[in-house]
Amino acid sequence: MKTTKGRWMHGVAAGVAVLALTGGARADTAWYSSAFAYRTKLTIQHTNVTATLTNFPVLVNLTGAKLKDTANGGHVAQTDGGDVLFTKADGVTKLNHEIESYAGFNGALVAWVKVDELSASADTDLYMYYGNEDMPDQWNAGGVWDSQHLMVQHLQGTNTAASDSTTNARDATLVGGCTANVAGQANGAVHLDGSGYLSAPYMAGINNTNHTISLWYRRSAVGIGGVLAGKGTASPNANYEFILFLNGSSIGFNAWQSSGMLHISLSTPPVSNDTDWHQVVYTANYGAPDFRIYVDGVLATNTTACIGTQIDRAIPVQFGLGYDWGYFSNGDLDEIQVSSGARSPDWIATSYNNQKSPAAFVGVGAEEGVPGLPAPWYSGARPYRTKVVVLRGAVAGPLTNFPVLISGTRTQWRDVAHGGHVGQADAGDILFTKADGVTKLNHEIESYSGSNGALVAWVAADALSTNAEPEFYMYYGDEDGSNQWNAPAVWDSHHLMVQHLQGTNTTALDSTVNARNGSLTTGATPNVPGQMNGAVSLSDTVGNAVSCPNMSAINNASHTISLWFRSGNAANYGALAGKAPYEFLLDVNFQSPGVICYTAWDTGGNTHVFFWTSQVANDTNWHHVAYTADYVTPAFKIYVDGVVAAQTNVYSGTQRNTGAGVLFGSGYQAGAFLGDLDELRISDTPRAADWIKTSYNLEKNPAATVGFCREEPIPTGSVISIR
Repeated sequence: MKTTKGRWMHGVAAGVAVLALTGGARADTAWYSSAFAYRTKLTIQHTNVTATLTNFPVLVNLTGAKLKDTANGGHVAQTDGGDVLFTKADGVTKLNHEIESYAGFNGALVAWVKVDELSASADTDLYMYYGNEDMPDQWNAGGVWDSQHLMVQHLQGTNTAASDSTTNARDATLVGGCTANVAGQANGAVHLDGSGYLSAPYMAGINNTNHTISLWYRRSAVGIGGVLAGKGTASPNANYEFILFLNGSSIGFNAWQSSGMLHISLSTPPVSNDTDWHQVVYTANYGAPDFRIYVDGVLATNTTACIGTQIDRAIPVQFGLGYDWGYFSNGDLDEIQVSSGARSPDWIATSYNNQKSPAAFVGVGAEEGVPGLPAPWYSGARPYRTKVVVLRGAVAGPLTNFPVLISGTRTQWRDVAHGGHVGQADAGDILFTKADGVTKLNHEIESYSGSNGALVAWVAADALSTNAEPEFYMYYGDEDGSNQWNAPAVWDSHHLMVQHLQGTNTTALDSTVNARNGSLTTGATPNVPGQMNGAVSLSDTVGNAVSCPNMSAINNASHTISLWFRSGNAANYGALAGKAPYEFLLDVNFQSPGVICYTAWDTGGNTHVFFWTSQVANDTNWHHVAYTADYVTPAFKIYVDGVVAAQTNVYSGTQRNTGAGVLFGSGYQAGAFLGDLDELRISDTPRAADWIKTSYNLEKNPAATVGFCREEPIPTGSVISIR
């Protein structure tokens, strides 16, 4: 049998739901991430694609029991469908998607997926993943619609605003006799009763330049006419700009010059006069010239005639209204899209095929559970565990002895006094293992709250690879055992000092074996919200700093200094780190705020090393900065947010070393820093670019880089290590 994670088990603990997966647990294609428990293959039928198309938004409209949320017996773990993601056929290359709507109670999903290439000669496969209750929302609606899309409105929703899905934010307003969220062609639609319309913002790209307007319409009764889309104001004709309209069974398009004379005029032969849904598309190609109306994916009429210059004023575009030319008398509108280019006939025909019958366009395969047997259990003393996965793309290169940040909040991680499964109030029973489930890893708990299950920990990973997602197990549930953490062992021998700055006292504790604790000078405020956890806030006062002991290894020898900082204002400048009068200074430069500068002096007071970045951090957001000194190559670099921002190979003389301590937030020659500091680290080696980039990735957004699988209770009959 299988657990709710789709893994084979020798047995299942009482109360664990048993699910039958129609596709089995074996996967022939690489799995995006084991943090997502399930996936389904989707196949786009090539017979519905009229030519090879790139960056095409595919409508996926599915309903199924497996797609219900977990509260309703399905496998989608988040009630808004936020854990759903799509990949290419390789199973790992993520595609941008937008969820138009999701209903967890019945598993109805309407989504749009940007497919980089659709083939007309072979089927195109995608994978849809789901089943991760803790990941942030995976969608990126703006990334679905290419740069030509000026506005996309699905008209799904019950409010009076028609939201634009593109990055242009051209939301429309429902005016007058409109009813939102009636049954539509693709999903929801808007009903117009003969006195209502949609008003969308001005779009400069639809007059006198190539463009496309497309929409779906449905008459309430046979023969109903009226304007589908229009732009202009009331009489005289000189105020009209364009209209796309129904005239009996024909569809017309007119555009005017500023004199009131026609600019373009088109009228189709009879194409429809019923109460079914139909798609109409108007394309303007001024280069040919060629102006066309397509109905239901097929060219219905065109003209090459174009007279004068179309009138264009910065006024709204209406859908369902054309001023003196009348309203759309009574009917429904759906899926309004406006583009700045003349879409090709193949794009239009394929869009129609996709939106007319999504079920025929996209085939659905059998659900697959994440492959692989479960790892043996570390110890029967800990009845619960959670698999932790460093997600694909977070690791920049092969790394050894790397401290991985684990940060998350789950109800199961509350202590037993608060209804959770962690056995000790200080989380002393938590331990981490490798993916084998039994090889223990060193870890440090930076903070833990038993009341809400919020955990911040650092785990020493012996090896990280870009070829596979690093996985760990976190065990807990032992109320009587000794504390399992070993903070100093997390930080390799190159770490001279690591200060998380978490806590309310005025001592900045060093997590390494070196015990280089710092002290907060007067005016430094501890435990303010930080980039990862707590931080220290500094006022712009000379000497206001985190004062740390001397580290002679950072003068005239290879080393790394890294920290997170957030300026108190966008024009702020001041020292981030410094050592004694004229030894070294890492600062947000006073001559140009946002420029990060490094200066070191030699024994004669002359410049030893001096270089700076362009403006890279001139705001009030958190930024990561790392300075690396390599005296062997030689090479000196400043990284900002994981990327090399400046470098030099020039140095002269011998750096001054008075034996003074290191200050963070003060640096003698530069002014004191106004803002917050977090995660101060010093190493006696120049950390590699991959090390720094991976540190940034994991620390910038832990929720997006480290995923947590569903909690596993110890299964009956599983392999348990004797400890």
